[in-house]
Amino acid sequence: MNRIPLLCLTLLVVLLGGCAAAQPEGHRTESSGYADAGHTARTALDWEGIYAGVIPCASCPGIEMRVTLAANGTYSWWQQYQEEEDPGTMIEGTFRWVDGFRVELDAAADHQMFFVGENQLFLLDREGNRVQGVLAPHYILKKTQYP
Repeated sequence: MNRIPLLCLTLLVVLLGGCAAAQPEGHRTESSGYADAGHTARTALDWEGIYAGVIPCASCPGIEMRVTLAANGTYSWWQQYQEEEDPGTMIEGTFRWVDGFRVELDAAADHQMFFVGENQLFLLDREGNRVQGVLAPHYILKKTQYP
């Protein structure tokens, strides 16, 4: 009689252990940073295009930003502080793929990085991590034009 509850408990532990071992799609790994190195933003998404948005600013209402990524590895990055009279700043150069999901702009743009998502770019912090907290949604540039 005691064997049935013990067998059920053992079966439950095995099943739960199997669930815990399963990792969600897109999990980080030691080597590449993300799972399934063959299925990346670089290979699976239509990432070329123009992305735009307004990011937070401490001294103004916001910073208008537009980033263009081209298939040949070049970019243009325009930004303008809102309520300023100047036409903004344009930087052009080359970018590289860091891990199939993040792009890093060259030294002209101070090596700024973006995480490439479906029709959006996430502006990353200096360490290459996504911004967290209540302001996180304001650090996303949406794709406005396609190549």
